[in-house]
Amino acid sequence: MAKRILRAIMLTVMSLALLLSLACCKDEDESSLQSSIDSSTETASISAETLQLVLGDMETLTVAGAQGNVVWTTRNPSVATVENGTVTATGRGETWIVATFSNGELYCRVTVEIESVALPTIKLVGEIKTQSGYALNVLVGEKYALNPVFSIGEQEPTVTFGLTASAGIVVDGLSFTATEPIENGKVTVSCTYGGETYTLEVAVSASAEV
Repeated sequence: MAKRILRAIMLTVMSLALLLSLACCKDEDESSLQSSIDSSTETASISAETLQLVLGDMETLTVAGAQGNVVWTTRNPSVATVENGTVTATGRGETWIVATFSNGELYCRVTVEIESVALPTIKLVGEIKTQSGYALNVLVGEKYALNPVFSIGEQEPTVTFGLTASAGIVVDGLSFTATEPIENGKVTVSCTYGGETYTLEVAVSASAEV
């Protein structure tokens, strides 16, 4: 009887020792695997962690040190899309581009702004411009030539200009002459581009020549 009890105790002790050994090995393996993953993720890097883009811009991201294939995804395709690392700005706002690979993930924060659109304008070259616009003081009877330029941002498309004027001012092509003293006269420069008409008003005051 005593031998049976002793044998049962020994078997129990051996079983416990085996279970403890297996548990230790499992913990060590998991710890080693996690350490390996952490180490691998730390060695991977993305070419840019933030991007500032204007609507329509494209920028290519790359990942160095990744294990396996890199899968690119976007958190918000209405702001930016991504294909094989090439990011395209599709709308104003912020989103995250995610690079996923076998040993981790990396992120790039993308901010998209809408570039201000350059509006078509007429300006006068070499003429007096005040805070309220263009203004000229002229002498009655003398001819004054205007030099208008039509611009869209830095571009200057070729257009045909025309002049109209208020009473007391005679127009001749892109020149005008005040025929009498005027305090609140007006010359209007106009042109047509892309089916739209654009105008610029010039305030004119005329005094008699002394």
